[in-house]
Amino acid sequence: ATQLPPWGMVFYNNLLGAVPALAFALVSEVPDTASWAAAQTAMYTALIPVSLSCMLGVAVSYFQLNTRKVISAAAFMVLGVANKLLAVLLN
Repeated sequence: ATQLPPWGMVFYNNLLGAVPALAFALVSEVPDTASWAAAQTAMYTALIPVSLSCMLGVAVSYFQLNTRKVISAAAFMVLGVANKLLAVLLN
């Protein structure tokens, strides 16, 4: 078991996920048809949803790691499957 505090584990997990994401971002190409003004408008339009998504992702990761410490592995798995089933039913 690791001795990292919950926030340390959250940042470690997100750092491990960010490295491949940055690599893919560096090798992907921006379409030539997008003008500079359109790109700037799209960037500001997406700023709030992307920021909100990042904050919610960190919050989910934090609560997931705290829950994992409190309940057993089997109970955590059942909770995850029930959550996915609920998400499918709601969609």
